[in-house]
Amino acid sequence: MKLVFYGNCQAQAAARALQSRNRHVSCDFAGNSEWVPQFDPERSERLMDEADIIITQPIMNMEREDNHQALCARFGDRAIFTPYIFIDGLHSLSLAGALRQKLAVETLFGGDILLDHLRRHGVKQTMWDFRTGKIDFRHQARFDRTLAEMRRREQVGNCKIRIADEIEQMYRSSRVMLTHNHPSPDLINILAGKVAEHIGLDYSDVTPEEAHAYSLITLPVFETIVSPWCKEELGLTYPYDLQWFFQGRDLILKLAETYEID
Repeated sequence: MKLVFYGNCQAQAAARALQSRNRHVSCDFAGNSEWVPQFDPERSERLMDEADIIITQPIMNMEREDNHQALCARFGDRAIFTPYIFIDGLHSLSLAGALRQKLAVETLFGGDILLDHLRRHGVKQTMWDFRTGKIDFRHQARFDRTLAEMRRREQVGNCKIRIADEIEQMYRSSRVMLTHNHPSPDLINILAGKVAEHIGLDYSDVTPEEAHAYSLITLPVFETIVSPWCKEELGLTYPYDLQWFFQGRDLILKLAETYEID
């Protein structure tokens, strides 16, 4: 059996997880944009043409040739859709990618709230308000909004594999998201397990005791902050980040520098 996972870094992690339990299966990954590893359109076309099963994420941009409807029409039942996992609100702040010299608000989830506070109160007061939990990051509202959108996309995108329900059941007791769009290994295990069950392969969770295999399904965290106030508002039972204030301080200073706020 030849499988190809076509998507972003989430798909790559799921491919690695599934491959670790099914050595007899050919399990390739192809990136679907220039922002993810192994992006090579010619290679992707070849792999998908040759694959018995294509595990992919629905692309809602209908201007793209690889949108979900086009892939459905082209590959039929060979294409199995899994959701693009995106959940905001489980972190006070979550950076999209590694920190650059300039920090634009568009790349920092929760950054719009922080920038508004900076413009109204300045750096010193914002720093103190962040430290004492006086900035309302609207964690629950952000979480509810993006979970609802994820459910909508699972339905519209014809996802045979769905995971929004598991996120809702687990998010208070388990760190399901490392960043807004980097699922934790716990969630990658669930995703890979659902794919395996759907296509008739074996799967058992990759555990931290399998250090190398576990590292391969652990996506980058970047500067992402679970603060005590995030834990309190959402009722999280796992610990907040011990370095939350120092990480947040750096982001506040970077954002203030970008927008020239004193």
